[in-house]
Amino acid sequence: MSGITVVTTGESSVEYNRETVKKNLGIFFMALGAALRANEESSSKAARVKDAIRIKAAA
Repeated sequence: MSGITVVTTGESSVEYNRETVKKNLGIFFMALGAALRANEESSSKAARVKDAIRIKAAA
């Protein structure tokens, strides 16, 4: 079967494809939640770095 396969890395490596998601839709939502959380952390870090650069430039 052709299609898209997504593999997550980290503490546990999980492969997501049409078959695995059909068997357990919850694992897809867990991966989506992890991606959203990572994006929020990245945005937060970018804001902190931007503020630090602005403060350093003003000094």
